[in-house]
Amino acid sequence: MKNLQLFRIQGILISCFFALNLNAQYQLDFESVTKSTYDTDTIVCNNIKWELTDVLIGNSSYDWKNGNASARLRGYGSSCITMVTDKADGAGTLTFQYCRYGTDSQVAWVAEYSTNGGTDWSQLGSEFTALTDGTVSTFSQSLNLSSGVRIRIRKVTNSGTSNKRLNIDDVVLTSYSEAISNCKEVENNLNCKLIITNNIVSFYSPENGKINIINLKGQSIFEGIILKNNTLSLSLGNFPRSIYILHFISDSGKTFNRKFAVN
Repeated sequence: MKNLQLFRIQGILISCFFALNLNAQYQLDFESVTKSTYDTDTIVCNNIKWELTDVLIGNSSYDWKNGNASARLRGYGSSCITMVTDKADGAGTLTFQYCRYGTDSQVAWVAEYSTNGGTDWSQLGSEFTALTDGTVSTFSQSLNLSSGVRIRIRKVTNSGTSNKRLNIDDVVLTSYSEAISNCKEVENNLNCKLIITNNIVSFYSPENGKINIINLKGQSIFEGIILKNNTLSLSLGNFPRSIYILHFISDSGKTFNRKFAVN
C-alpha cells in the first residue's frame, strides 16, 4: 500500500506560484546514464555533471527504482553523489526519493549545498535514514537561493567499509525566481479541506471552482470542476510515487494550494 504524506505549502498563497515555481527546474532520474562500478567517475545529465564515489547506477531486481534505474549508494564512508556543475539560476527546493537496497542494514545520510563552487558545504534539512521495512521515503527541503548552487548527498560519517546500500531516484531541484516577490499575495480565506485516506484524495470547497493536480515536472495530471459545498474524490492508486501539488482556484479568484507525497 502506498504511504501518503500531506504538506501545507504556506498560510499566504502566491497567486502566480504555479507560473513561476513549476517551470524551470532540474531533474536527475538516472534513466539515461550508466555507471556499473563503484569507482569514482562522473556522469552528465541534462547538462549538469555529477561525480559519483562508491555509487553506481543500479537496475537489478534488488534496486528500488522508479522506472528502470536508480543510484545505488554503497554505504561506505566515502559514498557520495556530488554536483560538479552549478545550477546557475539558483534553487528553490530539493526533492528526491530514497529506499534501502535489498535487505541491507541502513546508515544515516545527509544532503548539503554549496554556493561557492564546492569549496564549502552547508547541511540542508535533517539527516535521513531509509526505513528498514523497505518503504519508499521522500526528502524535500527548501533552499530559496538566487545564485549558482550545487548539491551533494553523502553518508554522515566518513568511516565504514561494509555494504549498507541505499537507492535514490527522481532528484528534482527547482529554480529560484526573484519575480515571486512581486506577485500579488492572496489571503487564503477559503475554508477548503483536503483529506487523503486509503489512496483516496477528497477535496471539499465552499465555492465553485477548478481543481488541478500537478506533478514535479509541471505537468497537469488531473483537472476537474467542483461545485459549491461539494466534495470531489479521486483515487491515487495509479499515481506514481512522487510529490504532487493540488491547486484550486475559485470562480471568484481565491486560491488554495497543498503539496502531498505518494510514497
